[in-house]
Amino acid sequence: MLIYVDRCFPLTVQLLPSLSITLFVIEPGYPTNGNVSLNYKIWRYNQIDGGSYTNFYNRLYLKLEQPFFTPNDKKNDLEQAKLELEEEELDYISDQVDIIQDVSNDYYELFELSYKNKIFSNHISELEKIEKVVSDIVSQDPTRILEKKQIELELSNAKEALMANQSELRLEKVQMKQRLRLSEDDEINVETPIVIIPFNVDKEQALEYGFSLRPSLRLSNINKRKSEIRLDNVRARDAFRVNLEVTYGLEKQDERFQSLWNQYDNTNSITINAYVPIWDWGRRRSRIEAQRIS
Repeated sequence: MLIYVDRCFPLTVQLLPSLSITLFVIEPGYPTNGNVSLNYKIWRYNQIDGGSYTNFYNRLYLKLEQPFFTPNDKKNDLEQAKLELEEEELDYISDQVDIIQDVSNDYYELFELSYKNKIFSNHISELEKIEKVVSDIVSQDPTRILEKKQIELELSNAKEALMANQSELRLEKVQMKQRLRLSEDDEINVETPIVIIPFNVDKEQALEYGFSLRPSLRLSNINKRKSEIRLDNVRARDAFRVNLEVTYGLEKQDERFQSLWNQYDNTNSITINAYVPIWDWGRRRSRIEAQRIS
């Protein structure tokens, strides 16, 4: 609708409460860039020309907006949102695996220290037996006193190693309690029997598990796809594009507000806007190449 003003008189336009409901244009499986909207708007025009004149205008119409020759932003946004959700889920799984791996490493450190206690205890027991034998020999042959001194030194070193290992074991147990959020009254006992159970590994199945269940590989594919979407968006900047806008509806203009809802007139329009880049001194090409490299 066109409004012509012959002379320059003060004119004010006020948009009264309006309503707009917008839906995506959906093709099978995904949304397009287009929108379909139902709109209702009311304007009030105030003009002073030796007096005050007021006109009211309302319009109820459907509007279709559809861009062409440009990436499908809505489809890309939807895909990117799904990729980000999957990325967060995989990060969460990776964090869980890291926690389990850290706890298992701490457990095997406890297992190693506990097993060393057994080794040192058995070593000390054997050295004490040897010390008794050497003492009997020295009592009969005092010239072999040096051998007794060597055994005593070895026994002393073994006892010190056992005490140091026990101290480290107690420290590791305290750290394990903190990691597992256990109370100070809880006890951690590590059983140290070694049982080796052989089993067969199918090479092809192991490779399949490695390629299909490793989160980092899927995360790499997600990041690659997100980079491809960003590259498409960069290509679309300052590129040729066309926007189509079609409206179909009813309108009414009247000096009396109460008469706005009687005897509507048809109001239809078709608008095509095209953006045609002419010359940018290679800026767009350089931007695309930079994004492709990154």
